[in-house]
Amino acid sequence: MIDDLKYIHDHDSVDALGRAAKRWPALALNWLPTVPAWKNYAKQLALDCIGKRLVIYSGPELAAAAGAWEASFRAVAGRQARAVVLPKAELPMEAPAEHGKAYAVIMLRSGFEDTEVAACFAALESELAGSWTLPVVIQAAGDNLEAQQQWCTALGDFVTIYTALLSGLDPSANRLT
Repeated sequence: MIDDLKYIHDHDSVDALGRAAKRWPALALNWLPTVPAWKNYAKQLALDCIGKRLVIYSGPELAAAAGAWEASFRAVAGRQARAVVLPKAELPMEAPAEHGKAYAVIMLRSGFEDTEVAACFAALESELAGSWTLPVVIQAAGDNLEAQQQWCTALGDFVTIYTALLSGLDPSANRLT
């Protein structure tokens, strides 16, 4: 996929993917550019995000990772993105309302969510069922909350870089500071 993008000079994008892999080395091996798209979850997510606005839902447990996805998509992939942290006590009814617009909806889920947050996710999934877009539910990997935050952030880095590349952008030119 990356080899076809001839405008990238000095392997800056490959270097960016290598830096992202260092955050979560074992699982990131499945997200490297050498892994074909049909086996690479990050590439599959990027294909779903091309040309779309991104809405990332999370509970409080993964709010930092959702915020990292939002910032990265805005700065690196040149995409409009919004992170929404589901409150514990009220149901979220913030599904994208502009039905004429193309959206990708990502739900970052943690095994450490309490039942109220899980109920918010269930209500949101129900609202989106049969809608113009189906959410992609990502269950965070990791034995503790810190590991899940790191895993979700690393996955977001890879998805952002692939989305930028597939959109004709050089992600190394648009780095977060």
